[in-house]
Amino acid sequence: MKILFCILFTFLAVSARAEQSELPEPNEIFSSYFARITRGGKFPGIYLNAPQSVQESFFKRIKKGSWVGLVDKERKKLEDQGVNLWQDWYQRSNPGTLLLATKENISLAEESYKKMISSSAVKCPGQCPAFQELLNVDWNKLESWKRELWIKNIVLYAPVFNGHTLLWYLSSQYELKEEIVFQNVDVKILDHKKFTTSVHEMGYGGEVYFRGITGPDPKNSTRHWILLDDEFLKTQSPFENTLYQMMEVPGILIHELSHVCQDLEGSSYGYSIEVTSAEDALIIEGMAETYAEEAIYQAGNSMNSINPWNLFIREQGLELVYREGNESSGNLFPYTIGLPFVVSLFDMKNDLSNQLFRKKMLSFLDATPLKEGKTKITLSKWLSELYK
Repeated sequence: MKILFCILFTFLAVSARAEQSELPEPNEIFSSYFARITRGGKFPGIYLNAPQSVQESFFKRIKKGSWVGLVDKERKKLEDQGVNLWQDWYQRSNPGTLLLATKENISLAEESYKKMISSSAVKCPGQCPAFQELLNVDWNKLESWKRELWIKNIVLYAPVFNGHTLLWYLSSQYELKEEIVFQNVDVKILDHKKFTTSVHEMGYGGEVYFRGITGPDPKNSTRHWILLDDEFLKTQSPFENTLYQMMEVPGILIHELSHVCQDLEGSSYGYSIEVTSAEDALIIEGMAETYAEEAIYQAGNSMNSINPWNLFIREQGLELVYREGNESSGNLFPYTIGLPFVVSLFDMKNDLSNQLFRKKMLSFLDATPLKEGKTKITLSKWLSELYK
């Protein structure tokens, strides 16, 4: 495991958002503008000297309108199909059937759930609940360990997306075999007390103020742990309706699994994937979220039935880029700027294959030069070489 710790910071709401300029102010050069929007908390800001083509691509993706447009498109598509979002979907306290979309998928999910709880991979503190309880009970009234069962099932076990799991779609983004990723990670969705204990067991010695972490398995450094604080996720969700709250944690888990995929693919090239700078944080988080969102979008498309996955993932992209509290905390910078920045690089991929493009991004995250006493390439130089 080369990614030491990828931390998912807690959402910090503020009473009124301090609006951040989307584009440079008059006479503001790009490097100063980029430093301004990436500054906060422990991050001093990235003074990026980017090629003109990169600047123009980024300006298109940082605009709120580009993300609002994606949401509006999916919302209209559902409304044209007869979905009543505001008086039906957004009002449900137990929207599990919407996520599964069809009776056939509900049966598939129930079958995979039974196999999951009968396996050695899952241990219920009491009697494991019946699948119908998880499906029909008010989502926000479920205990953390029961929510963990639902989330693991829909992400890792249930082949409800045209015969595949969400993990399969993510693994395919990295051209990895699903079983390889599955075998290399343990997922734990815990209450706050158990989360804190497990984070310290993982070897993290700092203050536990975040809501999730991906890092090495303390008993086997070649494997990964993903730990999520269910209590923080429940109380700090930026979403108001239960439908999105129920989908948010699977979405976050896919993001964290994306970090596992980064490490696995990077290791196959001999890279040591690590975050050693704010520039690394920008790329690793933007890359992880870009691939996670594309995986969920493809999974939603594969259902061939009315479902909320595509709408949710567009809403999550909009919420992430324009998340309230970023200006006051500074902790959310890698996510809020990382997503539109990496998407803007994807827009310029041109003739590069997906595999070669991923390899170039992972090579930027390779910390091997530092371990050999060499100077690591800067983001400005890397971009100038990538987009000559």
